Amino acid sequence: TLGMSILDMACSGAHMMTTWPIPADMPEVYAANGNEASCKAQAFFIQLGIGSPFYNLCLSIYYYLFIVKNIRPGPVLERCMHWHAFR
Repeated sequence: TLGMSILDMACSGAHMMTTWPIPADMPEVYAANGNEASCKAQAFFIQLGIGSPFYNLCLSIYYYLFIVKNIRPGPVLERCMHWHAFR
């Protein structure tokens, strides 16, 4: 889905930066050219990556309830709105 793709792209972009955002005053880190703010920004986007497995979990629960348990979409979609942070 689009939500998982966006989270994966944000996390992958942060991982792609490798050590660049680490503060430059750390000589023991190769290619450290950033500052504290860039380091914190990278950490934020890496932490967004945890959202993708949870998003996948919510979709799996939805399909399980809809297909296996034969629960109509109305009640399930009501619960999904909480998962997607629409409320």
